[in-house]
Parts: sequence; structure tokens; C-alpha cells
Amino acid sequence: MPQPTDRRRIYLCHNYIVTREFERCEAPVIVDTPARLSRVLGPLRRTVLRQTREAAALPDLTDAQVELLRTLDEHAPISVREAAERLRVAPSTVSNLVRATAAAGLVDRRSSTMDRRAAELVTTSQARRLLRAYDDASTALLEQALSRLSGADRRVIDRAVPALERLLDALQETTLGPDKQPEQRSSSGRRRE
Repeated sequence: MPQPTDRRRIYLCHNYIVTREFERCEAPVIVDTPARLSRVLGPLRRTVLRQTREAAALPDLTDAQVELLRTLDEHAPISVREAAERLRVAPSTVSNLVRATAAAGLVDRRSSTMDRRAAELVTTSQARRLLRAYDDASTALLEQALSRLSGADRRVIDRAVPALERLLDALQETTLGPDKQPEQRSSSGRRRE
């Protein structure tokens, strides 16, 4: 098994993982897991979102708009600044997203109960229904796609999901810094604080 120092590159040869024993293999194939993962995550996410929209005739929301709605649904009422911190984007970006989603009837801006000069953001019932529809359609889409894979591939993916969640937390911890902890996930995969 590769040692921790070997984690960036491993060598595959006829289904055997080899790190230093090249004599077993005439022509090892170099696999750079971080680069491969980086190349597959974006297209995977975009494909799931696009096919989910098509399958359920859902509106053409961007990834960023869906992430804003999810953040508001889980943490509302929150301010633009708080949403920006949670999404790790600039407040001006959130303001633009709020403008578009509010125009679509998905986000309400209301006066803060603590400070009448400040605004709080909340999702509308229409947005909550839309998120449920996206979740139901994407779950069905992924179930269908997974059913076309071999049992071995499905088991590998099933075991990989918790590791991918930990990878996300590690990346967020790196972004947040050591003094802030990433949100924890519940057993359903939803984040909790």
C-alpha cells in the first residue's frame, strides 16, 4: 500500500498498485489522483445539474444560485454578509445572486428583527419546493446512472462518499483557517453546525 508520502502519485499495472517495484510491470501508468479528481468534479457537477433540470423541467438556475438557495434554506434568516461568508464569496456576488433570485420569486429580503436598518434573506416557499424537486430529480438521475455501473463500482462509490465529504471539510478548513471549524455533516449528508 502506498505510504502517506506517496499519496500524490501511484502507479497502476494490471490492477496492482505499485509504488517502487517497477520490475513487476513493463509499462506502468502514472495516475495523479488530485489532478484526475479536479478534472472530473466540475464536469460531474455540471452534468448532474443540467440533466436534473432537463429530466424534471426545472428552471435554469446557475450552480451559484442553487448554492445560495441551499445556504439560505439551511441558515436563514441571514444577512448578505453572512451568506457571503458561508459561500466564501464577496458580498457583492451574493447581492447579485439575491437580485436575480428575488426577481424570480425565490428569495425574500426583509428587515432584520434585531436591527431594522439591516436586511435578512430567506427562501420563499417556491424556492423550498424547487430545492426539493432538484434533490428528488438529481437523486433519481444518480440512482439510474449508478444502476448501470458494476456492483464493484457502486461499492467503491458508496465507500468514497464519506471520504469525499471529509475532503470537502479539509478543503474548507484550509480556506477558513485553523481557528474556524467547518460545519459538521449529519448522517444524511446535510451540514449541521
